[in-house]
Amino acid sequence: MGADIHLVVEACDTGQFVHPRGIAYFNWPRRTALFAAMTSLYGRACLIPARGFPEPASSMAYWHFGLAVIDDGDLDAALAMPSIPRSEAELALLEGSSQPLNFLNDFISAPHYAYCSWLTLPEFRNALANKNIVESDLSLECLSTMDMMANIEARGFHSRMVFWFDV
Repeated sequence: MGADIHLVVEACDTGQFVHPRGIAYFNWPRRTALFAAMTSLYGRACLIPARGFPEPASSMAYWHFGLAVIDDGDLDAALAMPSIPRSEAELALLEGSSQPLNFLNDFISAPHYAYCSWLTLPEFRNALANKNIVESDLSLECLSTMDMMANIEARGFHSRMVFWFDV
């Protein structure tokens, strides 16, 4: 069982992210201090409370965070896309480990992901500073993500990272 950070960098021409576009998907290595800076994981206070999965989100974010609900035993559909059998999906929704997503018909959040939220680059930098995390101590994956977001914003667009953790 891991606790890696999964995230999608999104860009939009407005700060309201009415029609966000997915730019890149990243997996960051686990680091508890970074988790705590990004969300109130493990009951720890953080600078910016978790916001949940954004609506709307890019199709890339939906695709990586969610699963298509398929009929039990439908092996053809299971091979076509990331999916979950209907009986397991109903149980996950009942237990609260998944939520319906406004994407494709019958699409839910993957039950093995949790603590979904999103941050802009300035918010992320403030969250790091709040936990005394310096950028030079971050992983290459994290630094590359920050550079990409800064590059998007330097071109006049808005960016955000939509993230979640393994459970």
